[in-house]
Amino acid sequence: MAFLSALFSAFVLVFVAELGDKTQLACMTLATRYPARKVLLGVSAAFVLLSVLAVTVGKLLTQLVPAYLLSLVVALLFFWFAWQALQAEPEEDTGPANGHKSAVMAAFSMIFFAELGDKTQLATAGLATELSVLAVAIGAAAALITSAALAIWAGKQLRGRLSPRVLARGAAALFALFGLLALWRALDRGLLG
Repeated sequence: MAFLSALFSAFVLVFVAELGDKTQLACMTLATRYPARKVLLGVSAAFVLLSVLAVTVGKLLTQLVPAYLLSLVVALLFFWFAWQALQAEPEEDTGPANGHKSAVMAAFSMIFFAELGDKTQLATAGLATELSVLAVAIGAAAALITSAALAIWAGKQLRGRLSPRVLARGAAALFALFGLLALWRALDRGLLG
């Protein structure tokens, strides 16, 4: 019973914390650019890895790597994705051979670095200090994947209703905005101080 209680606690805490977060917007934007199942595969892999990291080394990572450095890496990644969004037209969902690795890797790397050290990572690490590590990891990963799936579904709905050019420009603007926010966090956390 304690296992299920820990799993449920982790799921609810992380799911609520993730609602409206930058990750959901990133997933939605990725789904307007790439096939939804490839985005879901990439973000799911990132979320599972992140949940495992959070429960095993989450606290250690935030103590060893300065928060400003994590934020700076995230900012650079978002700026790179903004530039990429402006360079090419969105991929069509024509099957596994079409850009499978690039779509999955784009989704994985964007979400992995954007979430590394995020509030849900810290919450997961905190829960794991008091509850079953396995239950917390499963609950957190399930919550993150569920949240991402909802955002990907919304992005997929937008994909057919807006022109690829508008979507690419909108994606670039969102990625650039996320990059600016992460850069602000890096500055605020001590990059210049």
